[in-house]
Amino acid sequence: MYQQIKYTLDPSTNTARYKLVCQPAKVMDKIPLMPMKQNFLENMALWCYDYDTHKAVIMFKDNQENFRMLDPMWIMNMFAADINKLFRHDIFYEDKDTHQAL
Repeated sequence: MYQQIKYTLDPSTNTARYKLVCQPAKVMDKIPLMPMKQNFLENMALWCYDYDTHKAVIMFKDNQENFRMLDPMWIMNMFAADINKLFRHDIFYEDKDTHQAL
């Protein structure tokens, strides 16, 4: 949208000058996060990176269903004890080219 600048003329064309007026950008105040299970990592065996699906997979000791995490921001919505448990365990991954555990 253009708006005329009051009392100014362009000296070469002797016409009114205009300025571009832009609306402010619409931004979100908070990022929407997926609701997470809370305090569920007591039986966690390890967590690893699945390079086929590009997800972090949390595996449990007692044949529970594995938990797959696509977005790393989901960790921010976890219980503090769960975050500490993930921090204490290194993420296990395999090198895609050599298929060796690192």
